[in-house]
Amino acid sequence: WGVVLPSDSADAHALHLANFETGEPPDFPGTVITVSKNLGDKLKAMSADKLDKAKLNVTRVTQEVTLDTPVHASTVQGHTSTFLYRHAGARAETDRSVTISITPTFGDPDLYVSTCATAEQCLPLAYYDLVERSPGDDVMVVPMVPSKPLVAIVVEAADTTEYTMLLSTASSIVPLEPGDQPRRPAVPRRYEAGADEYRYFSVRFPAAAHDQPLHFAVTPLTGDPDLYLAASSQDTPVRPDKTDSTWSSAEQEGQPQHRYEHLTVATSDRGRCSGSGCTYYLSVQADHAPSTFSVVAWAGDTAVQLVEGGRQAGELPAGGTRFYVAHVAGSHSD
Repeated sequence: WGVVLPSDSADAHALHLANFETGEPPDFPGTVITVSKNLGDKLKAMSADKLDKAKLNVTRVTQEVTLDTPVHASTVQGHTSTFLYRHAGARAETDRSVTISITPTFGDPDLYVSTCATAEQCLPLAYYDLVERSPGDDVMVVPMVPSKPLVAIVVEAADTTEYTMLLSTASSIVPLEPGDQPRRPAVPRRYEAGADEYRYFSVRFPAAAHDQPLHFAVTPLTGDPDLYLAASSQDTPVRPDKTDSTWSSAEQEGQPQHRYEHLTVATSDRGRCSGSGCTYYLSVQADHAPSTFSVVAWAGDTAVQLVEGGRQAGELPAGGTRFYVAHVAGSHSD
């Protein structure tokens, strides 16, 4: 048995309870679920005798996710959202692991993951193979084996949270969100790479950025990542590296060491391209040792979104200005 919490919204995604906002979620016995306002109103209208005898049949809602496709979701504090990924096809032959990255707009999502052979084994989960509960954004590398091609992903909201989840592999070129000043901020993404390995990203800037400097930044969380950058107007993807790139943040002999990696492409740079077909490709290499990092790209004065619990490095010339945006769930916000 368990507890049913009626929501004030039609889709049951929003829930407001004072004790959820001032401390730990209540220690309800059994299973806690949130139902829509319509169903909640019907349950409230039932007599105590009928309600005591009533049974509620609940089916876990599971969303299937695919590689390289961002998933935007929200989870209420103390609740969970469940996702399922099937690692199969040609990429499964070469990519032996899957990286799960969760970037919250606000709140604190925690990540629980298990691999299994069939969907019946995955859900419901009695235990988890991997757990990531760090504050703010989370990243997890899940090893894959042919006998367990399914990945069950459970996101639990330590605080009510809105987030973007993205699954990728070592061969993925992950799209970045550069924002569109002043309407949308640029969004950092957290990733990790093994020693001397690369992670690949791409970004297309809005048309309004054609006369603005372009910025690319990598904030090290662990290790020493290096950033390599190239631009292309061709359809074939580009993967720059330490031997072939147009711009590089890799430390040169005699230059001072930086705590993070930053590249600026000026409007006058010869390697710069523009137009709807122009794509910038970033490669981040973990130099000599494993590295965890966040990566972000933006144009001109576009604000950069700050991730709750995360670090964001920056660089400014004398008299310069940089803009940031932070989203916080208020005392009456879900």
